[in-house]
Amino acid sequence: MANEDDPLIPDYHKVAEELRQNGAKTHFQNQHQLVVATAFPYGSTASNSFWLRFHNGSWHLVTWAPTAYRIPRSLSVVQATMTCLRASTTTLWELPEEIVDRLHLQRLTNDEAKPILLE
Repeated sequence: MANEDDPLIPDYHKVAEELRQNGAKTHFQNQHQLVVATAFPYGSTASNSFWLRFHNGSWHLVTWAPTAYRIPRSLSVVQATMTCLRASTTTLWELPEEIVDRLHLQRLTNDEAKPILLE
């Protein structure tokens, strides 16, 4: 188990606060699963939502399908999240290819996503 005082582990609460300052709604599903939405309750047809998790040195955005995407380390997790959140007014099962390409997100295979989904 990771040491929570490790400086290499991101501060989920800081990311959540930055997202809220940019207009997103946030909620912790658990300690390392940050739900991000345009409105609550998330999962409704009137809200876009997905979740974030930091794993193996990178942030990952995961839709409710679930489809997982690795966010490049060179890109701000807040910037990437807000771009994806603003892409739709309803929940997306997959991100639009235009956004995946523009942000250089890497869609993970089911095998690659398993550790992120099962943690």
